[in-house]
Amino acid sequence: MVTATVLGVFFVPVLYVLVRRLFSSRKKDEKGQVHEQAVASPAE
Repeated sequence: MVTATVLGVFFVPVLYVLVRRLFSSRKKDEKGQVHEQAVASPAE
């Protein structure tokens, strides 16, 4: 029981940070693509 608590206290924040980094990198890519498209349209 104590072992499960210790592992949970360690792994939950680690997994949270990994998931946040994974999804934040995808949002940056999407924003970059939207920005490039918005800039390319008026130039044409």
